[in-house]
Amino acid sequence: SIYLLPTEVIFVQEAMQGELESLALQFVECNDNVVIEGCDPSESRIHYFIGNDPKQWKRNLTAYHKVIYRDLWPNVDMVFKDGDGILKYDLVVRPQARIDNIRFTYRGVEELSLDADGCLLIHTSQGMKREAKPISYQEIDGTRVMVDSQFAIYQDGEGSYSYGFVIGSQYNPEYPLIIDPVLLYSTYLGGNDLDLGLSIAVDSANQAYVSGSTSSVNFPTTAGT
Repeated sequence: SIYLLPTEVIFVQEAMQGELESLALQFVECNDNVVIEGCDPSESRIHYFIGNDPKQWKRNLTAYHKVIYRDLWPNVDMVFKDGDGILKYDLVVRPQARIDNIRFTYRGVEELSLDADGCLLIHTSQGMKREAKPISYQEIDGTRVMVDSQFAIYQDGEGSYSYGFVIGSQYNPEYPLIIDPVLLYSTYLGGNDLDLGLSIAVDSANQAYVSGSTSSVNFPTTAGT
């Protein structure tokens, strides 16, 4: 489940052994009075029949494909959307906005780091999440111009980390800039003993295959294997 709040986004999912893990992406020094706007309405409708009082029930609520945080930082919008089943967020940086205003932190993580490909590694007590290296571009005179971008990690104190973005020299501050990271694999595999992953591959259907060894008697397997 994903909960979009004015100053953070909370992810709740089932972790190992049926426990629920909560992880919050917080917006650092953001606009506390941000306007959250639904865009691109879908044909679906949502109903909430919670509690015993029918007057409190909610019917026929509109569902949206996108949710926009307007001016989350000065002249910066944040857009959440579904990208083929993967949560995506774009940062829309309008002309003359300050890139260094954009700052995030994950509440409930042990560390943030970068891998050799420039992906953001999010270390949690239940495993590792990863955000792909951002893709950034501008539309100038009808042409898409790619702009180099990468994550920048800041250690704000003992065990406290935040991150932002560093933009390349191709950036023209007179035109809008789109920064497009992707939250990638966010599931867990293992048991209550030593598990060792040796190799991983992904096929054309985005199915992941992991080889390795385990000493966990409760390692999840298909019945009969």
